[in-house]
Amino acid sequence: MNKKTIITISTILGLTVIVGGFWYVGKKNIYEITNDKSGGQEKIETVKKNIEEENDQVKFFANSEKEKNIGYDPSSYKGWNTYKNKDYGFEIKYPSTWEYKEYREGTKVGEENLPPNEVTMVTFGTPESFQGGHIWGISFFPKSDQIEEEISKVGSQFSDRKEKRKKVKFSNVDALLVTINTNQRKNWTSEKVYFSKEGVLFQIGNGAELNEKFEQFYSSFKFIK
Repeated sequence: MNKKTIITISTILGLTVIVGGFWYVGKKNIYEITNDKSGGQEKIETVKKNIEEENDQVKFFANSEKEKNIGYDPSSYKGWNTYKNKDYGFEIKYPSTWEYKEYREGTKVGEENLPPNEVTMVTFGTPESFQGGHIWGISFFPKSDQIEEEISKVGSQFSDRKEKRKKVKFSNVDALLVTINTNQRKNWTSEKVYFSKEGVLFQIGNGAELNEKFEQFYSSFKFIK
């Protein structure tokens, strides 16, 4: 047997070992995935959750007008403060002369900052507007499929309730802007922005008072985790 033949046989044997190793590892991984019931179930739940969130997005934008993409201009927020919420992982800017209040589940006015209950609403406004519930607000709902229920509540007291929907996008957030007004109260116009993340429905509202800075307020919303 010459030297060339020995090298060829050695090469073939080496390749056989490598291929066999890949085959064994692949088979082992398939066996583990197939027999790991907890891991498999977790993957199934993840897929189901993704499908549910996609379906929620479809429901959000049904019958809405053409999308409006709102750009972010940092210079327009000069002098504004930043509110950060660790529970839901976001931040939003508000006028420097305003204040904010957090309301937690099961607490009363004046007990807003008592732990460990989760924040269910944050309101923003001037100190003078606090007694009336401030001006703008962000509410959180545990189920993203509550959107139609929540929208239907707004302005339900008016017999001539008029509703208009528009898809808006800001800071990589796809949201639905719902405007509701009535002829029964000329100065009453509700603007609420809805979007969801990880099964939570977010609602940002203007307190039914038109304000040119409301769009600037809600479009500064940004997830930070």
